[in-house]
Amino acid sequence: MIVTASIPSSKPEQFRHEITVLSPVSGSVVPRSNVNAPLFHSGSLGPGVCVMAQSNRILAPFPGKVVAMPEIGYELHFRAQNGLKLRIQVGESSPQLMGERWQRLVQPDTNVPPGTPLAGFDPLWLNQHQLSPVCIITVTNRRGIKALTSPNHTRLRAMEDPLFTLYL
Repeated sequence: MIVTASIPSSKPEQFRHEITVLSPVSGSVVPRSNVNAPLFHSGSLGPGVCVMAQSNRILAPFPGKVVAMPEIGYELHFRAQNGLKLRIQVGESSPQLMGERWQRLVQPDTNVPPGTPLAGFDPLWLNQHQLSPVCIITVTNRRGIKALTSPNHTRLRAMEDPLFTLYL
């Protein structure tokens, strides 16, 4: 379920910091082999986890700032106050949608507390257009990460269940 991009997926013996990231969306964890996203598989987007959305909103998983949210894409970039950067993309081939049915609920460069709705989308509409509402959540600044572990949950509740833990 985790794409490690050559980052270990078990807790290291020595580390300086441990950061647990809560799931920004409710849904089911999807094995990476079930996701048709070549850049994700290659690790180019960084290590991460895929969640098949069963909700229609992406929530801020921690206090931070929306760094970018392209108007024509189904993605956003979010930075924590501690510098951690996440990329959250809805759908495997969402750029072809040109932002249709994507709702920006906050503007870029907006600081928000945890749990703030960042973006909205319509999973049923995506399914009707033969597009998967899978959320691909990756860490874009992987430098210094010693490991990324994921709990053995198969279902996640937004802002309640851990998505993954980073060890720095």
